Order: sequence, then C-alpha cells, then structure tokens
Amino acid sequence: MVIFEVLCLNLVSAVLYDTAKKITKSHPEALGIYLESIEQLSNKYPELEIDHIQNFLEDEGVKKAITDYLRNPDAEKFLSDLKNQFSIMFDDDFLSEDVESILIDLFQIIESKIEANPTLRNYLEISYLKKIDKAVVEIKKDNDWIAQAMGNEQIEDQYDFFKRVCKLQHKKEVEFISAKYIEELFVPRKKYDDDFQQFLKELNNNREYNKNLPVKNREIEEHNKIIRSQNQETMKKYPHISKKQLLDERKLIKETPYLKPIPIKNCFFVMGEAGIGKTNQLCYLSKKYEEIYPVLFLNGSRMLLTDKDIEQCVTDSFTKILSINSKNVLDSLEKTCSAKNITALFFIDAINECLNLDLMRVCLGNILSYNKDKNIAFIVSCRDIDWRFFETENEIKNCIFDVEKPNLSLLSDEEFKEAWARYKEYFKLDGDISEEIVSICRQPIMLRFFSEAYQGGKVPEQDIKRIEIFNNYWDKKLDGTGEKRAAQNFLFSIADAMVTQKKAELIETEVEEVTDQTTDEPQTTFSKVLSENIILYKEFDSRTKENKIGFTYEAFFEYVIARYFLKKYGTLNDEDLLTQFKQVVETISDFRNLMGATEYIILLLEDTEENGDSQKVYVRMIEILSEYQDKNLRQEAITVIRKLKSVGGIENSLQKLADDNNVEINKGVYDIFKQNYEFFDVTFQRNILCILATKGSNEFLQTPISFVLDYYNRLPSEIQSLIIYFSDCNFINTKRKMSQLLLSETRLPPNIYESAIINLIKEEDRIIRFNILESLSINIDLLDKQNLTFCLNKLIEDVKIDHVQLAKLIEDKQKIIPEKIIIDFIDWSLNHCDYRVKLPIIFLIKAFIENKIISLNEIYFNFIDRLVTDADEDVSQKAEELLFPLLS
Repeated sequence: MVIFEVLCLNLVSAVLYDTAKKITKSHPEALGIYLESIEQLSNKYPELEIDHIQNFLEDEGVKKAITDYLRNPDAEKFLSDLKNQFSIMFDDDFLSEDVESILIDLFQIIESKIEANPTLRNYLEISYLKKIDKAVVEIKKDNDWIAQAMGNEQIEDQYDFFKRVCKLQHKKEVEFISAKYIEELFVPRKKYDDDFQQFLKELNNNREYNKNLPVKNREIEEHNKIIRSQNQETMKKYPHISKKQLLDERKLIKETPYLKPIPIKNCFFVMGEAGIGKTNQLCYLSKKYEEIYPVLFLNGSRMLLTDKDIEQCVTDSFTKILSINSKNVLDSLEKTCSAKNITALFFIDAINECLNLDLMRVCLGNILSYNKDKNIAFIVSCRDIDWRFFETENEIKNCIFDVEKPNLSLLSDEEFKEAWARYKEYFKLDGDISEEIVSICRQPIMLRFFSEAYQGGKVPEQDIKRIEIFNNYWDKKLDGTGEKRAAQNFLFSIADAMVTQKKAELIETEVEEVTDQTTDEPQTTFSKVLSENIILYKEFDSRTKENKIGFTYEAFFEYVIARYFLKKYGTLNDEDLLTQFKQVVETISDFRNLMGATEYIILLLEDTEENGDSQKVYVRMIEILSEYQDKNLRQEAITVIRKLKSVGGIENSLQKLADDNNVEINKGVYDIFKQNYEFFDVTFQRNILCILATKGSNEFLQTPISFVLDYYNRLPSEIQSLIIYFSDCNFINTKRKMSQLLLSETRLPPNIYESAIINLIKEEDRIIRFNILESLSINIDLLDKQNLTFCLNKLIEDVKIDHVQLAKLIEDKQKIIPEKIIIDFIDWSLNHCDYRVKLPIIFLIKAFIENKIISLNEIYFNFIDRLVTDADEDVSQKAEELLFPLLS
C-alpha cells in the first residue's frame, strides 16, 4: 500500500508535470499515463474538465502534500490532504464523495500502467525516492520532442500518441464553446455530411494522382522518345514535305501530351450568417471523425496572431496540454500521418472572430498553400458578411473545395422536425409552435434562444416575431441572475467598452475597471452573468497573463450593443437619432460587430413603432443603409427588410437597392418583392421590375423579365406593358435576355409577341437576331404577312446570322412564307455566301420544285444556272446532280 501510494504521488506530481520535460526514451509510458488519466476521467465524470485535472496537479498545495508524504508515509493523511485540497479548489463543482471517487480512479489508472511495466516502478523509486535523476535528459525547446519521447522508428506509437493528444486538444478547445454546442441537440445536415465525405475523397484521390504523376510522365517521355525517333525517320523519307503537311496526312505520329497535376483543394469552407450553426457544424464533424483521423480544433477568437502564425498556435495548444515545450507540432503530426498515409483534420472555426483579420488572411493563405500536398485537410468557417476580408486572397480561394452551395442554409423541413423534437424534450417545452415561429427557428440560434426563453414552460400559441424571441431571451437570462437591473448595467458597461475599444473581448482587469465588479468572487454580478452563459472566458492572454472575456454568442453581443445604443440615444429626436445611427454605420469598417448591431437597432425600433409609415425612424435607417454603395451595407439592408414584421414604408429603400449590378443584391430585392408582391401597389411593382430588368446584374436580368412573361395573363395592364418596354428600351442586355426568353412557344397574345419581335429585330445585334431566328422557327405563325416579311428581310440582309439555319427555317415554313422572300433570300445567298449556304440552297430549290411551292420561271432558271456554274466544284457538281433532272 505504501509503495503504491508513493509511486502514485510521485508519478502524478513529478512525472506528469515537474519533470515531464525530463522523460527518457526508456519511459514514454509516463506521458501515456497522463493522457489516459485525463481521457478516462473526463469521460467518466462529465463535470470534470481538463482544466480541473491540470490545475489540481499543478497546485502548490498538492505538491506540498506529496513532499510531506515522502517524509512521513501516512496513507490516510495523504488521501485526506489531497481530498481537502481538491475540495478547496473546486468546492462549487463536486460533492465530497465524487472527489474521493475521482482520486481513487486516478490511482487505479496509474497503478495499472506501473504493473504493466516493472521497469517504470524501478525508475520511479530510483528517480524520486533515492533522488538520483542525473541520467534524465532535458528535452530542449529546439529538439523534436516527439522523436525524443517516442523514438523515430516507432511510427505506430507516434501516431497513436499524436491521435490521443489531438483528441485532448480538440476536447479542450471545444470546452471553451460548450455553451454553444450541446451534442444531443445537434441535427446532422445530410448535405454537408455528403459534401464533406466527397471533399475528403477527392482530396485524397487528387493527392495520390499528383504523387504518382512524375512516374507516369516519365513513362510518357520514354514513349515520346520512340515516337520522335520514328518521326525523324519518316521526315527523312519526305524531305520536300513540311512537317505540318506530314501531320495532316497522318504520316507523322503525334506525341502523347504530358499529364498535368490536378489543382488541390484542401480546404472545406463553411460560410453563413451569424447563428446559422457554423460552429456546431464544425464541432459535429470534428467529433464524428476524431476516432478515424487525428483532429485539431482552433477557434479564431482565441488565436493571437500578432507575433505568431497558425502553426505556432497549434504548438502552443500542445504545450499547454503536455506542459512540454514543443516545436513544429503540425509538421511533426503531418510527417507521422504521411508515414501511415492518413490525413489529419484541422478545424479552424470562426476565422472572422480573429482580432486581426489582415494577419488571419495572410496566415490562413500561407498554411493552406504550404500544406496543399501534405496529409492535412482544413475545415474553416467564416461569417458571410466578413468573407470580404478573405476573398481577395488567392492563396485561400484557390484552396477552397468547390461545392454547389457553400453557404450553410436554414434547417430543412426534416431537419427542423428532428431538431424541434430534441429541443422540446431537452428544454422541457410544452405545446406546439406556429408556422411563423417555425420559419424563424429554422435558423439554429433562434431555435436555441426560443427554447431557452420558454424553458420549462408553455410555448406561445400565437405568432411572434424574431426580435421578440431576442427580447424574451434577454429577459429570461437577466431574470436568471436574480438582479436584472444590475446585470443589464453590467452588460451595457462591457458592451460600451468593447465598442469604444473596437474589440469583442476584454481582459479581466478591463472588465473589473468598467463594471466595478471583481471576477474572482462567487456572488458578484459578474459570476451570475457568467453562470447564465451570456459571457464566457476565452483565450488566456500571454502578454497580460489574464483571461479574456467575451460574449458567448456573437449575435447576442450585437443585440446587446443595439439595446445599449437605444438606451443611450433613444430619447433624442428622430433627426439626432439618425445622426447617431449614421455614425455607427460609418464605424462598421473599424469594428465589424456594429454591422449586426445596426440590424437589431432597426428591429428593436420597429417593435416599438407603428408600421407602414415611410417617415418612421427605423424605415429611414434602412434607407440610410440602402444609399451606401458598399455591398455589405446594402446586403445588410436586405437582411433587415427580410426580418421586419411588415414591409410597409420600405419601397424607396427597395428601389435604391434594386439599382445594383451585384447578383446577390438583385436576388435579395427580388425575393422580397415576390414574397410581398400583393402588398405593394401597381406603380411600385412596375418600377421595381423595370429597375431590376434594366439596371441589375447581367446574370440576373432574365429573372424579372421571366416574372412578367410567366404571369402575364394575371398581371395588371401597367405591368403587362413592360414587355413592349423591355423590347424597345435602350439597354442592350435587357433586350438580349428578352429575346432569349422568347425562344420557346410563347404564351403571349399574338399582337404582343409580334410587337416585341418587331422591336427587337430592329436592334442590329447578332445575339438578338440569332434568338429571333430561333423564336420564329416556333412562333412564326403569330406574325402577319407584312411583319413576317419585315423580320425575314432583316435576317436575310444580316451577314452575321447563320444563313444555313435561315434556309432551314424557310424550308420548314415554306407554305406560309411569301415567294418574294424566298427569291430575295436565294438571290442574296448566291451573291454573298459561300458553299456552306449554297449547298443548302440547292436542296431548298429542289424541295420547292418537288412540292410545287414555286413555278419554274426565268428567275429560278437563272438561280440554277448560277449554281451549276459556281466556282466551287462541290456546289456545281451537286447542283448539276440534283437540279438538272428537275428541269426536264
């Protein structure tokens, strides 16, 4: 019993921490004990976090208890002392019987390892009881610590070691965002599961292909050498014939082209708005694959890149776990994985939350580019409105795996159904929700806020709006602190400090300064707000030696900023309030979270004002956003409009937003218009469709025109008249899209179709006239003789159109086409076209004669004579073969 406890204590205190850097190659098992202790204990006791174990074993009181025990081995006192110390450190978290159980389990893990390796027992006795550890070698910072601990030749052991440490690193990192990610609530997104599997499959296949490329190209080179030798012999036989002619005559053999490498896309990118579930998606994927691959996980908000790169952040995270000074962990991990032909997964969540986006952009581009051909796959998430800070970096864009829809979308019907069942049970919700609430809660963060706001009670039967969910969540959280007013002021104080300092985190002393609250006492407002998961501890600041504190949810942080703004300026008159709002907008480029705050300011104001008045201050705020040319501010205006209770009064803003050549802006405006179509008056409907169809992005112009065509018979005459306007406007791209949409069988009234075609064909544009030619092949019956003649004459005289196709149209529709048009077409073609048109003309005349569409007269004799005597031998022979027999 004595030796068991001596070994336990020494192993825990000395081997795991004090001298973890002094492990010899003979005893890497000591690190294994440390890893297994944390792994098994944290799994068995969910409330026991990695930090609990680390802090306990590093505590000076624990070390003193061990020292005292070595001098006077008293088992009962030893266990009692450590139990007391554990209780002192974590009094609020564990019951007395839990502490004893944890310590006993820890001893059992250690004893099982010692019994499996008797030399380790002797090593400990010699090293610690006899105090002779001279032979222990210091593993210095500049050494490869993995090779020292595991031995270069033990690849399997290295891989297992790495995988276990990665699992701990991953678990520790996710613990910081545990308030966000509750595993039993997460509903897998099948599309993203499938996309991710496809990403890994293609990445591995393409890397393998590129890896084998040199061998394949060497084989091709050897083959081409033989071909070159044969070709040289052939050219000697034909010295007066050019190489090109020999190739054309197939006397020379073409060399096989060399294979080119496939571009490597080593980054799976997850993008979406705040609260759409990006962090949860990454947590889910990392957890799902951690048993298959080594998994690393870092969060952008906890990455300080001022004096380091992302690789160093990985190394630092390993150093904290192992208490060993490490170097080049990612490189060592990659080499180990490469030796086993396995890919490591590196998750980087919320790159947009890094304090310095310029550094994050450069560092991310560097690490993706550098590791393209290495055994690491990157999974990165970013908020959609912040993607603009990264999209200019080619090193990032070139590495992103292409999927049909990279943005994380709202929950589907099936996904929401499953999610609602889980949330309803977890949060003890009573009742069912309306379709309106369902549509809001398809955004995962809204489902979470809604569930927490009504936790343990009945859900509302009537519809409620998005901002009401935020308001109810706010009230529920503040009520949970037991001091609502103090908690509100506390949150406003830190929000004000964050906005002033333009950063989303504060160190502990800054929080204490701005709130007059201490952060290390249990009954303060700070601790109560912390316990409600409104705020949380983030990264430890190595410079100030203090923890950083931030809001748990970025969206809720922005909501708090909005509430503070209205508390501070809400009593001002409208003009002064708008001035303050504009100042916030102007500052967005310096502090990104103000973008989301503008949204909540508007929604909070709408909640307190009557709808439908364009002079309401929240409506004017939307108009301010829509007047900017910045894409992100305009997109934010669209986002806000979508979330309003009513679109009353926002017509001016929509019209300003419609005048934009960005396709995403165009789609946003159009979606709002279509969803609220019947709400708007006819004048606005006409104006918005007109703007979208003439001023929008070229790839979008077709959409509003299609709307008018598809719903033509149900639209008021003011909207119907747009068809004629589109066909006769001064916007060439609009006309092109209009002509393209007339290619199929039209549902337009004949007179409208006819007018549109006449207007369009006046435009001397190859694309438009090509489309008209296609359209007439289907809808030619709708034109009267005069307009048909006008259109065909325009087509005949246009040298840019395909006269072969025109000949086919005339042949197919020969019964309704005036003979004068036929004569003019043949005459023009014989004068201006080559054999490619003249040959179809021969068949055309033959068909007309056989079908008795025309009567042979001097005009047609002349045509036949010109064809038979044509300079092109193929034309003359074919005319003589097909037309001469008909003359008899």
